[in-house]
Amino acid sequence: MRAPAFPVAGRAGRVVAALGAVLALIGLAFLVPASADDAEPPAPVKVTAVDASGPDRVQLAVIGAATGVTADQVKVRSGDDDLTVDGVTAASAAGIARELVVVVDTNARGNDNQVLDAIKAQLLTMAQAPPAGLSMAVVSAGDSALVRTPLTSDPAKLTQAVNDLAARNGATLYNGVHRAGDLFSDTPGVIRSVVVVSTGSDLGSDVTPKEAQVPLVANGIQVVSVRYSGGDRSLAGLSSATAGLDADVASPLDLPVALATALGQAADRTLVVFQPPTDAGSRVDLDVTLAGSATQLSYPTGVLTVSPLQLRAEHHTDPTGFAFFRSSVGLYVSLLLAFVGIALGVWSLSSIMLARDSSLEGLLSRYADGRGEVPEADVEELIVQSALLKRAISFSEAFAEKRGFLVRVEDLLEKANLPIRAGEAMFALAAITVFTALFGLLITRSFVAALLLAVFAVGVSFFVVKFLARRRFKKFQRLLPDTLQLLSGTLRAGYSLPQGMEVVSKEIADPMGQELRRAMTEARLGRELEECLAGVSERMASPDFAWAVMAIGIQREVGGNLNELLNSVADTMIARERLRREVGALTAEGRMSAGILSCLPPGLGLIMWIMNPGYISLLFTSFIGNVFLGLGIVSATIGLAWMKKVITIDV
Repeated sequence: MRAPAFPVAGRAGRVVAALGAVLALIGLAFLVPASADDAEPPAPVKVTAVDASGPDRVQLAVIGAATGVTADQVKVRSGDDDLTVDGVTAASAAGIARELVVVVDTNARGNDNQVLDAIKAQLLTMAQAPPAGLSMAVVSAGDSALVRTPLTSDPAKLTQAVNDLAARNGATLYNGVHRAGDLFSDTPGVIRSVVVVSTGSDLGSDVTPKEAQVPLVANGIQVVSVRYSGGDRSLAGLSSATAGLDADVASPLDLPVALATALGQAADRTLVVFQPPTDAGSRVDLDVTLAGSATQLSYPTGVLTVSPLQLRAEHHTDPTGFAFFRSSVGLYVSLLLAFVGIALGVWSLSSIMLARDSSLEGLLSRYADGRGEVPEADVEELIVQSALLKRAISFSEAFAEKRGFLVRVEDLLEKANLPIRAGEAMFALAAITVFTALFGLLITRSFVAALLLAVFAVGVSFFVVKFLARRRFKKFQRLLPDTLQLLSGTLRAGYSLPQGMEVVSKEIADPMGQELRRAMTEARLGRELEECLAGVSERMASPDFAWAVMAIGIQREVGGNLNELLNSVADTMIARERLRREVGALTAEGRMSAGILSCLPPGLGLIMWIMNPGYISLLFTSFIGNVFLGLGIVSATIGLAWMKKVITIDV
């Protein structure tokens, strides 16, 4: 069986597609360790304070460790050295005072499945017999945050405070956390904690999570959150920022156990005493393991540190793979490799769709004996691919025609001199948009960022086509006076107008020569010369050429000296071009200002993202950030449109 040979460009497209896929896989493969290095899983235990003021001992206060941990179950490591652990004890056993404030979400939704009753029952168990050395306070977070009892060790007061908890309509969790921060004493050396029990989202606090977080972090207060059925998800971030713990409970049957565990963890700390490394500098990096639970930290030497920001780990375990791709530069290289791979894949797909062997040999090769044969096993595959591509292109063309912008796309492609059909261009644009959106979603894990990247890809595609069209138009305009003068010379030499046009079309540079040759080809096929020239002015959207065609048409009807007429029109166009350039020089400052102002916001955003990704990422990860980002884009677009209107002067 014989079938048309697959075009050479199509085979090259397959090779490039394979190369692009390899590059994309390499880039994405290296992106995984680079991204994972910045997103470590939360540690099951956390160090809340480090006392390194002594010369030969360091004490860690750990929250979340199992009870009864002994020294032989603790491993403290600094770099490649195992440090000697001198002792492990509980803060309650060491006689250290502890203060605990319990904030309870008393919204009426807690009545479902008797969740609020289960919370009160568990709190009563601890309130009726509080541990020695522990002072407790209870805050209800309903329609308003109320302090049911300040810090006390009196079981009667605590029991009464728990019994006073009743369902309300509101849920002011962060108001309650803020009130809880004001209840602690100023006594130094006291361990302070806040337990927040949430049954749903916050419903109207005047205090934001960030505002509630600041005093807690400053005073070394840990937040232990228990979120029933998801609760308020911002509490997880609040717990992480204060070096606390977070638990998400799905079943009401598991809630009492989770709350009891949270109360026990918040009411005590595990104290680990070890000998510091002999070569300790200004900071020490540690890997701490307690009975199988591990955490990492970095602490300054010679001081008592209670701020979680100052204890954040500054080192990471060395994962497998090339170290270069775990750096920030390696991340950008990986992104570039993945993007280049995707771009090559899109290009190869376009080359497969659009490749045509238009030479005479190529057109006749499919009919020659012994040439263009394709194995029977591959014929069906080629037919399916061709059918799928044709169907996709036809669908794109029909969609564009139905929406009414097919003619505009064809006109834009013709102005840019791109030899593809509108349906093929629309299909290529759709493929680029989809690939870019998927790439952005894979990298950023944000639908908003992926959508912005897709919009950016569409904008860049249209910008490139319009840029090519604009560049071709400017070159056409620059050649127009010379064309008219050359045509005038041919007429003066005795040529007729069609003969002069034929000569000029061969002598003048493209795109003028290309358009005139097309017009003369149409004229030889029977179309009126004036209509052919009018078609050139319509394709190029050139009012100057339209005036020249109009002058030629009037002269052919009423008579006159066409040589002088063309020279006069050429002189007028030269004068207008001079005036146009003078206006461009006078408005250069405004255009430069508009360009700088348009590049300033995204440029500053990129620099800030490189310097502090966590700060700028709020624009993409939070709802209010998305709102402000959208408002910024809209306002910038309006401002740029206004500036463009001001600096654009028609000549």
